[in-house]
Parts: sequence; structure tokens; C-alpha cells
Amino acid sequence: MVGWVFFRCDSIAEANRVIGSIVGLHPHPGVATVPLEPWIVLLIAIDHTLGSAVLRCSIPRRWAHALSWGSLGMLFAFGLATMPLVQRPFIYFQF
Repeated sequence: MVGWVFFRCDSIAEANRVIGSIVGLHPHPGVATVPLEPWIVLLIAIDHTLGSAVLRCSIPRRWAHALSWGSLGMLFAFGLATMPLVQRPFIYFQF
């Protein structure tokens, strides 16, 4: 996947900036970045809290499925909302 960066970018310097953005060294211009670390820590804290024997909720199986699918849907919507809106032409149109 990293190899495609060199085909998409106009120069090596731009490719280095994009690869740096991929590994998290600096955000790519034009991309709405959301810091993920607090969300990951919050998710781990919720899992740890709800997974403990003291605070375990006994909810019906039907509600558990609805809650898990709803959470997955919200996570998917959050991912779509944080995607950049910039579109570039298909790679083979450059040749």
C-alpha cells in the first residue's frame, strides 16, 4: 500500500510528507484529523468497567445484540464523518 503513494504524488518530497502522515508524524493538509488516543483510552475504560464482575449488566440477549450493532453503526458513522472530502482523479488518468 505504501508503494502506491509514490505513483500518486507528484514528487518524492510530497510522497515523504504523505508517508509521514500515514505513520502519524504530521497531519496531511486538508484532512480533518481527530486525535484517536483519547477515544481509544475511553473505549478501553468502558470495556474494563463493563467487563468487571462487579458492574456487569444483565440485559436481555436481544438488547445486547441491538446495542452491539448500534455501537458498530455509530463507529462506522464516526469513521465516515472524519474522512477527508478531497477527491483526486483515478491513478491511471495520470498516464
